[in-house]
Amino acid sequence: MKLLILILSILSLTPTLTYAVSAKKPKVMICIQEGYRFKKNALILINKSAPKPHLYLFYNRSKHKLWLNHPQDHPSASAGWSSSLGSKHWSALILTMKQFKFICQVSDSKGRFINKNCVKRLGVCEFSRVRITNPHLRGNSFWVAENLPLSRLLKKISHRGIEYIIDGANLKNKNITKK
Repeated sequence: MKLLILILSILSLTPTLTYAVSAKKPKVMICIQEGYRFKKNALILINKSAPKPHLYLFYNRSKHKLWLNHPQDHPSASAGWSSSLGSKHWSALILTMKQFKFICQVSDSKGRFINKNCVKRLGVCEFSRVRITNPHLRGNSFWVAENLPLSRLLKKISHRGIEYIIDGANLKNKNITKK
């Protein structure tokens, strides 16, 4: 039986996910720290292979709730892209667009949003090799899961029919367990 171990390193500026498959044949998986850039108070996701889906994971390493707000030139009545991310929590996004921008903000005591530096508060990593098994979700950009502890986030990704490919081997998220 394969034992999968997930280790989270939050000591570095950007979290790195690592797993090992059995004690006999350890493998290392790194959630790639590319496919994005920070610019002032913004995070810009860059999907060079759009419309191919990429999976982005976000981690709030600050002590306060963080809002990821997508600025829109022409707001509509549709559901927005803004999302709150609690301290030490994770969110996951599938992106099929070429570029997507978030502004990092916190809410003050009067409910006003204040722009904050994303670099200091937000960890980001990308999986560029993604397979979406749910045909209703293919071809779209969407929040997969929001504001969850890592173990629940990974289960939610799996339940939504999303798999990511690591080191040429397909790793189904349902097999990842906490130590």
